[in-house]
Amino acid sequence: MYRVILFVCAITFYSFNAYSEGKIDFATVEAKTTEYCNSGKWDSVIYIGKIALENNIDYFFLRKRLGIAWFYKEIYTNAINEFEHALIFNSSDIGTQEFLYLCYILSGREEDARLISKEFEEQTQKDLNIKKNEFIKSISFETGASISNNFKKNGNTNFEGSNKIYGEGDLTNNIYYSHLGFKNNIGKRISIYYGLSFIRDEKQKIIQETSFVPGGRGIAISDTTYPMYGHTYYDTIYRHYQLIKQRDTTSKYKYTLKQEEYYINCNIQVLKGFSLTPFFHLLHIGFTPMLVNYSKNSFITTDTTQRHSQYYYNSTQYYDTVYASSANFHLNSDKYKYIKKDTSFYNYVVGMTLSKVFDKYTASLYGSYSNLNNYYQKEAGISLIWLTNGNLSLYEGLAITAFQQNNDKIKLISDVSLGIKIFPKIWLEGFGTYGEMSNYSEKNGFIVNNNPDKITFRCGVSSIFVFKHFDISLRYQYQEKESSYITYTNTENYITQNVKYQNHLIIGGIKWKL
Repeated sequence: MYRVILFVCAITFYSFNAYSEGKIDFATVEAKTTEYCNSGKWDSVIYIGKIALENNIDYFFLRKRLGIAWFYKEIYTNAINEFEHALIFNSSDIGTQEFLYLCYILSGREEDARLISKEFEEQTQKDLNIKKNEFIKSISFETGASISNNFKKNGNTNFEGSNKIYGEGDLTNNIYYSHLGFKNNIGKRISIYYGLSFIRDEKQKIIQETSFVPGGRGIAISDTTYPMYGHTYYDTIYRHYQLIKQRDTTSKYKYTLKQEEYYINCNIQVLKGFSLTPFFHLLHIGFTPMLVNYSKNSFITTDTTQRHSQYYYNSTQYYDTVYASSANFHLNSDKYKYIKKDTSFYNYVVGMTLSKVFDKYTASLYGSYSNLNNYYQKEAGISLIWLTNGNLSLYEGLAITAFQQNNDKIKLISDVSLGIKIFPKIWLEGFGTYGEMSNYSEKNGFIVNNNPDKITFRCGVSSIFVFKHFDISLRYQYQEKESSYITYTNTENYITQNVKYQNHLIIGGIKWKL
């Protein structure tokens, strides 16, 4: 019995020493990984597996067991790597296919999951509850409002300035938004998302002008006395002339801007982990603004003068005389004409995104071209999403976009995000964006910031509730914005100035998973 104990201890010591030196053989790997996998000792499976791979021991069951170990440790990105290697050795193993499918789903790679699921046998698809016909994948609806303090904060701004000539501003207050979309699958590689949105902006045009206009006729009377022949003579002059008065006017005109949007993107799963997404967004804008036409009104006025004088014949007799004269003058007055004009036009955004998955990272390159508010925009950028823990419990995002409008200077816009799973079915996401955003599109062209006001900073948080047949989301976003107005320095030249305000955006949404 003593010898048996010594033999077991020696074998154990040898095995431990061999592991510590990074040396191992095939038989030991097979035995130990099988034992540890059956007993659920996942860290031990991973430990032995790493040593085996370092010693060039690589085969189907080793990779499958490593994948299972990572799967139950919920580090799905590592599990995907092992299962994909296992299928290189045996591409028809049903159990490995099922595990890989679940890893794709649990790490947010639904398109890759659908790609491999089309090759499954009918029974495997039933076991995983995969529908044969997924033509309509989901239906989404969201709605909300952006509450602003622009009218309250800037509605009484002095747009004319100290020159008191002319100034105007066009303020945007609350914005109301609704969106309906659905996603359908075509074959195993293509999915298309269609969206229809309605937006309504509360607008107010404020016009301040100082004008000079005819103000009726004026009368000036002057009396003159002087002595002659021992008497006092009287001269009285009556002058009738045109009056020009100054008029200060502030006009406020409220109106509504309505916008219908049509959106489509097509996700093409070129290869596993590699996708191409072209997108197109068409916007129809309609409103009735107040337009102002300015002109000088030239007219001729006639000034008249009457002179009443006394003359004495002698010391007791006198008579009155009246002399009348007139003169014509050319005068100018300011004329402002206010016109309501129905206006509508189309804007568009077109672009493409290329995405590739690298273990825990998803990298994307994107570019777009757009025509918004009679300007042309070009965008190009890169984004990176990192599954910090190898699953969706914690993920980080970074996007940097180069933006150019017409031939202006290129601007950089950066966006950072962080998502965390706080309960089994609840996620929180936060983000912040830095850089001036005006006529700027994002999220594969889905969001278009075509309001002329600049977003100078924004941040927000979203809560996402995930259930079997539907998801619910609630988003809040804080925005700091700038609105511009014009002030005339003389009758021909003006300067552009800014006022600041804040928006609070709240949107709720639901997605039905069919």
